Amino acid sequence: MASALLNTAQQVGGALGLAALSTISTSAADDRLPDAAADLYRAMGAKDFPLLAKAGEALTHGYTMAFVGAAVMFLAGLVVTFVAVNAGKQQHTEGAAPVHMG
Repeated sequence: MASALLNTAQQVGGALGLAALSTISTSAADDRLPDAAADLYRAMGAKDFPLLAKAGEALTHGYTMAFVGAAVMFLAGLVVTFVAVNAGKQQHTEGAAPVHMG
């Protein structure tokens, strides 16, 4: 049951992370150029190179912000890990045999 719970948590966490990063990317791109993805395809079809460059720049900005968001989430997880995990090196008692678990 623990394995199923771990697998489910990984799948749900990955889906939520992808949704969050997609939202960050889309929002950042739309802040630069509303409907940037649609403008990119429209510019490619019409061979409108100035609009193509502007849409490409907006989408690149969105992807960059998504990577920055991923880095921030990683650093937050790293801080939580260092704060929450407080396991130190175990001390062996003199004369007692070490216990191996696992």
